Amino acid sequence: MQRDLHAKPFDEGTRSKLAIFRDYLREWLPVFFARKETIWHTINIYDFFSGPGSDNYGNKGTPLIILDELSPYFQTIIDKQLIVNLYFNEYDKDKYKSLRDIVLTENGEVPPYSCKITNLDFKIAFDFEYPTMCRSKSVNLLFLDQTGVKHINEEVFSKIIHLRQTDFLFFISSSTIKRFVDHPSISQYIKLSSEDIERTPYHKIHRLVLEYYKSLIPRNKDYYLASFSLKKMQVYMD
Repeated sequence: MQRDLHAKPFDEGTRSKLAIFRDYLREWLPVFFARKETIWHTINIYDFFSGPGSDNYGNKGTPLIILDELSPYFQTIIDKQLIVNLYFNEYDKDKYKSLRDIVLTENGEVPPYSCKITNLDFKIAFDFEYPTMCRSKSVNLLFLDQTGVKHINEEVFSKIIHLRQTDFLFFISSSTIKRFVDHPSISQYIKLSSEDIERTPYHKIHRLVLEYYKSLIPRNKDYYLASFSLKKMQVYMD
């Protein structure tokens, strides 16, 4: 049974992920809001594994971080007549209800963006939103904090890298890959040889996974991927 990350205060790894996400978002937003000339009129931010919005101690998760980081740009959004769409999805029904309640509370007065909250399986949610991601004159940020390894498969990855003006940040459990290399639930999603995994140290598995995803990029397509690994108080960067 998978442990519930939100039932206790966020651990060091989760806090590190949230800090990375906040820093990434803080650098990403001005690229589109601070430009004198508006090129992209629609900005879409997707969090497909939102959780309940916070842990049981009130520490903010990604949905509330997104709302926090957007707030300084409210007047810019209004002045430039930008369309900002937020999309939060959580499959667990109880967490979805908590997410919906906490986001509605945080929103307060009518904000200058739309916010859609759903309770769907990831694949259904992703496929439903994909046509919106493909629209011209729009940019996308996808945050994909999956539990385990199965959701960002070859099909989903291929769809993501063929989107225009799209950045994404996703996490994958490299320790799960290392521990259960021969388990069918792992091998059917991450097609790495057991020999390669077994001879790769834990703290370098993320590099092996990175090379796997790079191998899925068509040879005639320029696409940049980078990796990092979280381990307690350490962050390994490539």
